[in-house]
Amino acid sequence: MSFILKINEVADQYKDSFGCTPESVPDWFIADRLNEQPSSVVQKYTSIVCKDIKGLLIIGGEYAVMKELSVSGQNPIKALCVNVIEALNGFDTLDMNIPEYLVGYNTIADNLQSAGIISFTTKQILLSLIKQALVTIYGKSWAELNNTQVNARSVGIERGAIA
Repeated sequence: MSFILKINEVADQYKDSFGCTPESVPDWFIADRLNEQPSSVVQKYTSIVCKDIKGLLIIGGEYAVMKELSVSGQNPIKALCVNVIEALNGFDTLDMNIPEYLVGYNTIADNLQSAGIISFTTKQILLSLIKQALVTIYGKSWAELNNTQVNARSVGIERGAIA
């Protein structure tokens, strides 16, 4: 849609808020609407801090068990412990919005508890770290999408004002 057509569309849409004519809608108002980024609120998982997980496991004495099993354990327990230790030492956070991370985190917690490496209580605490929060997501404005510099002056000129 061309710049002038979009200006006219916005002016027509908001005319009743001003003087009931498209011409009565101020240039600055139209510019603000064309630069406005659409937003929506979505629920997203918060990242889990690996130091928090590691601290929990250290305090419970379970991290030491994992370290020992990562060296002397039998596969697949050894591999499980190596993966957990590598993840805790290699990542700052785990982004639970990545579906594979969320599924993997739950599976690892189940496997650690099933193998007797962590207690049921520790597993419940680990699972309680999975939380969601409302997050505002911003899209691109009409001006950004159309790579157009929009301000009150450019709107006015487009509407017929003398530059």
